[in-house]
Formats: sequence, structure tokens, C-alpha cells
Amino acid sequence: MTHIIMTSNTSWYLANFLERTIRRLIERGDHITVLACEDHKSEALVNMGCTFVPLDLSRKGISIRADVKLLLDFIKIFRDHEPDLVMTFTIKNNIFGAFAARYLAIPVLPTISGLGTVYVKRNLITRLVTLLIRLSMRPLPKIILMNSSDRKLLTGLGAICDRSVVQISSSGIDLNHFSQVPLPVGPTRVFLMHTRLLWHKGVAQLAEASRRLKDEGLDVRCQLLGFVDVDDALAVDQASLDAWDKEGVLEFIGKNDDVRPAITSAHCIVLPSYYREGVPRSLLEGGAMGRPLITTNTPGCRCAVDVEETGFLCKPQDVETLSDCMRQIATMDDRDLAEMGAASRAKMVRKFDDEAVILNYLSSVDYLIRPV
Repeated sequence: MTHIIMTSNTSWYLANFLERTIRRLIERGDHITVLACEDHKSEALVNMGCTFVPLDLSRKGISIRADVKLLLDFIKIFRDHEPDLVMTFTIKNNIFGAFAARYLAIPVLPTISGLGTVYVKRNLITRLVTLLIRLSMRPLPKIILMNSSDRKLLTGLGAICDRSVVQISSSGIDLNHFSQVPLPVGPTRVFLMHTRLLWHKGVAQLAEASRRLKDEGLDVRCQLLGFVDVDDALAVDQASLDAWDKEGVLEFIGKNDDVRPAITSAHCIVLPSYYREGVPRSLLEGGAMGRPLITTNTPGCRCAVDVEETGFLCKPQDVETLSDCMRQIATMDDRDLAEMGAASRAKMVRKFDDEAVILNYLSSVDYLIRPV
């Protein structure tokens, strides 16, 4: 039996993005130990058949003391559990997990799903993270990346070797679970944003765009589904959510582990993120269910949209172009909107079926554990 440790900054990340891969590994006889911060998804991972080990990790920026402790914790846990392979996700786990695994001569497979806020503006933190990625990951034989923009950036900076990259299109989407459903009937156009509630996801821009459309007299509703991540320094505060909800520009509908009912009730999925995404899960879910998409022309996000065929792209942090995109959806007739939704579903089937992603993970794991 092969023993694999999978580590990320939250249990939610692994349960949300890697569930089908984890299940496939377990089905073929691999033992999975999850090393992550404990949250509402930790029990779900145990119920899948994983062993859960809690990880003490701060997600509020860089702290030399905390990060050194994290590295030492990784070394101790890896040594105690003796895995055959470590699979890492999210930035701190990728960097310090790779350092620890290499120190103990354990094969390691990092997944860089997106570069977050670190590369939005180039500064000292950007240079430091680039250096840490180079030192921890450049020597590795396999690194999984989710979009070509991140691959070009990191190889151009010399942080990773291009020959090591396994390119996948995203975390993939289960097309049976997220099946196409008809658009809602009625004159009101419903826009849904379902995501982690971080400022860099463009929540404030959506609130202002909604306000503008309502001021123009358009019959629209904008709904926001997600959880308030109080441990993240970039999290939207509850007071802002309550104020938007009270004003009527954003209806905050809380969190729900099953997003399909909310998508079913919406005409369009919106994600005005200026975060460096991998390929956002919310766009894949919405597209798979036959919804047009509106997102930003940024790495990761733009991969999910064929402009004017499956949705629209706006400029990052630009309320004017976001409003324009939403206005086009709000004023589109039912037939054209349904055709755009069907094209969105077809794109997900063509490009983002998670079966291909799972096979890439399985082959990469086999290569590192049983190299030819």
C-alpha cells in the first residue's frame, strides 16, 4: 500500500477541489493522510477514508518565526508518518512542504493552482516568494500547474524548470454532478457570485456594478454565496456584507456546501476577481450547469470564457466594464441567453472534464513513487 500525505492550508481546499482525486487514490488502494488546518470539512475527509492530522498554520501574511515553526512541524510530521509521497497544495504548504520532504528524501508533488495576491503587484514580498519557490521547487522532477500564464511567469523568473511542469486545465469539474439545467423563467435577471469572500475576488466591484444597474431601472438581483474566512487577512468583513444586503445591492445568502440550487436559480455566474487564480471553481461549476459567465481578463479567469459565445470578460478592478458585461446579460433575450448557457456547458465538457485531471494526478504519482 502506498502512503501519501496531502497537505494544504485548509481541509476545505482538499475536500472542495480534490475530492474525486482523493477517492480514486483510495479506491486503488493508496492510503491518504490529510495534513491541514482543521475546519468544517475535516470530518468529510475522514469519512472519505483519509487519516486526518491537524496542522498549525497562519494564513495572515509572512512571519519568520511562524514559518520556521511550520517547516519544523512538516519535518517532524513527515518523519513520524513516513509517507511514500507528499502532495502539496497552496503556497505555504507548497514551499515549506517541499523543503521538508526534500530534506527527508521523500518524493514531493506540488500543485500551483494560482499565484493569489503575491504577483498582483511586484514588490519585496514577490521577490521573496519567487526565491523560496526557486529554492524549494526548481529541482523537482514534477510540478503541476493549472494555467499557462503562471507557467510562463514562473519559468521566466527562473523559479521552476519548464521541463518539470505537468500542465492541467484546472482542478476539473464533475460533469455528472454539475449537470446542465434550464435557465430560470421570469423577467428578473439573477446574477450569482459564489466564492471565498475575499476583497481581491472583486466583491466591492460587484456591489457597485449592481448599484449602477439598479439605478438605471434594470430588473436585476445580485446574490453572494460564500463563507467569511476570518482567518484570512484579505477576507471581506461581515459589516460590509450586512450593509450591501440591507441596501439591496448584494443579497448575502451565506454558505452552502451544495451550490447547485443557487446556480439553478441564477441566470449568470459572475466573478470579477483580480486575484491570480488557477481556473476558478465557481466558473467551472456555473458553466457546467449551463450558465453564461462574466469574469475578468486575468490569468486563470479568462481560460473559462469564450468572449461573446459563453460569456464576457471585463477589466480587473473596473466597475464600468463589469457593469457593461452585466448589462448585456440583463438585456439579452431568453433565447440568446439560453444559447450562451448551452455553449458554456459545451466548453466545460470539451475542456474541463475532471477525468483528465484525475488521470494526470495518478500518472504523476506513479512516476514519482515508481519511476521507470
